[in-house]
Amino acid sequence: AVEALADLSEDDPEALRRFLTHERADVRARAGAALAELGAPDAEADLVRALDDPGAVVRRSAATTLGWWFPRRRNAELRRLLQDADPDVRLAAADALALVEDDAALDVLRQRVRAGRTDDAWEQAFSRLARLAGPADRDLLAARAGWPNRRRRRAAALAGLARLGAAAAVQTL
Repeated sequence: AVEALADLSEDDPEALRRFLTHERADVRARAGAALAELGAPDAEADLVRALDDPGAVVRRSAATTLGWWFPRRRNAELRRLLQDADPDVRLAAADALALVEDDAALDVLRQRVRAGRTDDAWEQAFSRLARLAGPADRDLLAARAGWPNRRRRRAAALAGLARLGAAAAVQTL
């Protein structure tokens, strides 16, 4: 319903904005993201308010959307979410910060990679960590730079090691 309304309300986002207070968290999350996609006035402010929503799915969506549509403009608010009780919210904030190469995301990314569950969120965290990695992350990257490994994971690890100056990784790429 939110998607259909978003398609119909390009010129009048107020109908969509009413869903920001819907009882279901997934509806609130999608409404905020849709407002940003539409370029609605005050969408950024709506998303900032959503960072304090009781629903983790709303906070996660708001962090992701702010990072995507308003990069670098809300880093302070995203840094605050790095302490959120929900690990997926922390990861979304870390990802948004990593996209603009903000080192505040490193600890959350390292924790997620060390946790070892290799799902899609792990893959995302690993590729962002490879992009921001410092010398302390060399072992984490090296552990995934060899074969057998998923190709994308291996490429991210090698790219991170190459960025850190590992000659063997540069030659392998």
